[in-house]
Amino acid sequence: MSKIDRIKVYVSVDEYNNVKRYQMFDIENEVPKAGDKDPTIYGSTTVAVTPVIPDCEQGNPEVDDYDYYKVTRIPNIVDEDEDIEDQYEYEYKAVKKAYE
Repeated sequence: MSKIDRIKVYVSVDEYNNVKRYQMFDIENEVPKAGDKDPTIYGSTTVAVTPVIPDCEQGNPEVDDYDYYKVTRIPNIVDEDEDIEDQYEYEYKAVKKAYE
């Protein structure tokens, strides 16, 4: 059996068009914290980590085993002529829930 490294999660429903919208999340051991820097010269800095709440109808019971986050990053080298928000990069991360 292969290790799952991504999970498909329904994050919203467009009831008017009867369409479920999904996002692929990378499964990680932890999420970065705001202010964390990528050590490479062309890396990025984490600006925000926002929880993502999955839609209640998933069809995949494994979805309940994870917490989901949208990670917002800004490149370390930015284009001064471009709006800063247009340069944001987004990553979607899933972290296994810790049950006590």
